Amino acid sequence: MKRRLLYDRNDAETLIIRPKEVYDGALPSGNSVAALTLLKLYALTKKDIYRAQAGSLFGCFSSSVAQAPYAHSFYYPPWTGSARPLEIVLEGADDDPTINKMLKVMYKYFIPVKT
Repeated sequence: MKRRLLYDRNDAETLIIRPKEVYDGALPSGNSVAALTLLKLYALTKKDIYRAQAGSLFGCFSSSVAQAPYAHSFYYPPWTGSARPLEIVLEGADDDPTINKMLKVMYKYFIPVKT
């Protein structure tokens, strides 16, 4: 049985350029998420390739972000370096009441860059 494609790329319009979105609307753009993820990967692995790829993203969009930082709310923190992961280490037994209190305090606040 031959499959019927709902979308045939041969029928698609040819694009002059492929747009790269960095504008953050109700949802963050894919490039904003990628930049933050690459910096987190670098922080966890210390592999320079991740930092270099994030740097490439910053180079592509830096003029746009500089002109309208309010339109790039998710992209702006990694671009400025304020999205460096915050590493929190709690050492102790799982059933330690002090550790559990500290975890409750930590999870009470939204810290998007915590590791």
